[in-house]
Amino acid sequence: MYHLLVPLIPALLSALLFLPAAVQAQHIPAASGTRIVVISDFNSSYGSVDYPWHVDSVIARIPAWNADLVLSAGDLIAGQRLSLTDENMQQMWDAFSDRILLPLTRNGVPFGFTLGNHDASSFPAYDRDRRFARDFWLDPAHDPLLDFHDRSHYPFYFSFVHSDLFLVSWYASSSVIDNEQKNWLRQQLGSQQARDASMRVLIGHLPVHAVAEGRNRRGENLDNPDELMQLLDELGIDLYVCGHHHAYYPARKNGIRFIHAGAIGDGPRPLIGSTLPPRKAFTIVDLVRNNEAGDATHGSADHIHKTGVVTHAAGVYTHGGGDHTHGISDFTSGTGDHTHGADDFTNGTGDYIHRAGDFTNGTGDYIHRAGDVTSGTGPYHIRRTSYNPDDWSLINEDELPRYIRGVNGYITRDGLHPLPEYSGVLSAFHTPGVLPDALTGETDYSATFENGNLHIQVNYSDFRSAVTGISLRMGTPAENGRILARTTIPAGVSWPAGDVGRPAGSDLPAAHRQSGTLELTHTLQTFDAEALAAGLLYIALETVGSPGGAARAHLYPPHWTCDAKGYGRQGVPGIEHTESGYHLAWTRAHPLTAEPVFYSVDVAADSAFSSLPGRIPAGTGLQQTINEKTLKRLAARAGVQPEQLYIRITATDGAVHCTSPVFQLNNQ
Repeated sequence: MYHLLVPLIPALLSALLFLPAAVQAQHIPAASGTRIVVISDFNSSYGSVDYPWHVDSVIARIPAWNADLVLSAGDLIAGQRLSLTDENMQQMWDAFSDRILLPLTRNGVPFGFTLGNHDASSFPAYDRDRRFARDFWLDPAHDPLLDFHDRSHYPFYFSFVHSDLFLVSWYASSSVIDNEQKNWLRQQLGSQQARDASMRVLIGHLPVHAVAEGRNRRGENLDNPDELMQLLDELGIDLYVCGHHHAYYPARKNGIRFIHAGAIGDGPRPLIGSTLPPRKAFTIVDLVRNNEAGDATHGSADHIHKTGVVTHAAGVYTHGGGDHTHGISDFTSGTGDHTHGADDFTNGTGDYIHRAGDFTNGTGDYIHRAGDVTSGTGPYHIRRTSYNPDDWSLINEDELPRYIRGVNGYITRDGLHPLPEYSGVLSAFHTPGVLPDALTGETDYSATFENGNLHIQVNYSDFRSAVTGISLRMGTPAENGRILARTTIPAGVSWPAGDVGRPAGSDLPAAHRQSGTLELTHTLQTFDAEALAAGLLYIALETVGSPGGAARAHLYPPHWTCDAKGYGRQGVPGIEHTESGYHLAWTRAHPLTAEPVFYSVDVAADSAFSSLPGRIPAGTGLQQTINEKTLKRLAARAGVQPEQLYIRITATDGAVHCTSPVFQLNNQ
């Protein structure tokens, strides 16, 4: 039956081009430079010889978009099921040829690809899947029109060139990249053709870092992520195109760009920690060559390559009339000037800044790798647009999370840049596990970022607990992050009123609360700067009672306010009294940008929350259950009965916080 329909497919595909104007992607920009269309994960249910209509719709339009190259991140068919018959396997590859490959190559569009787990899983049990994939791609009738550089292991891993791009497809159908393939990759990227290329692109099915719910676990991402990131960095990979997670997310880590391709087949997935609905996606990438091959800065001719200058924990403590400098340990590591060939310079006058995390001229422009979206940086200006083929709507990348924290660590959204100035207020409401009444007083900060140096100043006054220092850390608002730099008040410095060596956990009397200024300067490495741009860096004010930080503020400007009426029913959290306690639910607090918002349930003995015996973290979720045991413990701490407790919800993104209206349990 399927083969009877094959002659009708071209007509059906052509008809798709004449859909009503309302559903056509009229806003797709005209092609400029080298145009690459990124598509991935076409498959439907196991063994299916059909594709969702979205696949036909996108494939039919690609030639009209003047695409120079298609890159597919795998899952071309719906295999990886031992119960499938040989006939079924052949039918799936025939369907792929008729519906996807031939409509592109007959129009002169090269098809670059990688094999996914549903095409040719590397697990030993799927030898038959690998045999069918090999036989299909070695058939001359299925020529993908690629200019191969090395096809000795084709179709499992191979390299090819397109224009001045060097592209490598590796075999990432499972989480393991073996040493044989790593060594082969080193050979490919060490070739003269790779070294001369303006961009080096890697294609693989599994990503290095998790981005999608349901895929945030071992085995669904590449193993040994730190080792792989170091390898990609050493080999000069500029862009990694991957799939498997069925969720679009453009990312950057250590200067390497990532396109986590969305699926145009079945099963789109939501991004980790995001409230955005799952959606299908494809991406158009235009590589527009800049007028010059480098960044002209002051007319010098320096090639800055992997400069690693670290200034660590330069701290100044100011109190009263005395200045104390503490913890200064500056060192320079891995600094090297490197001349990278005469073709890197324009008339010997232009700085060629490539693959270096440098900030020049104090402008805050982040210059790193080829083709940053900053004026004149690198060989290419990259224009990236992504669409949902369900309705051809443009995907607004500003709505995507600024960072994603998955099983393999952090990854930040591409296109973000640090600001030259930051300011705000440190608050215990921004600190997980710290009760806001554990300290009193005011704490504001200001920060400047220039030439890669982050300088922070914290002013604090009227504190109950003795301040011991400040630290710059990396982490989400829900965790105690990794310390990047710290400055502390030197041992033996007298507190106000001459108090020295105050015991841990003790409070200063009201008449002797502490005030002062602390400063810290730190030079950020590449990922640290990316983390700053994404809002992952924060300042922690450390005290004797809370050495992990009694108050914190993430470094991005205030950008949203809470609408108290946005919580639950009639402006308060929805609450249900169950046999085991109370179940609370609330609606999302809406920031103006895509920062993750974290919630906690605050419990108090009075409606003014003058005393706060407990805070229950709820993460990014919109509900929390408080059991009877917890209620009794908090009530005993507050000196009231459980039903007399007051409840409110606090929301924070680490820089701004707000609270819901207050309600009492006995009134619910």
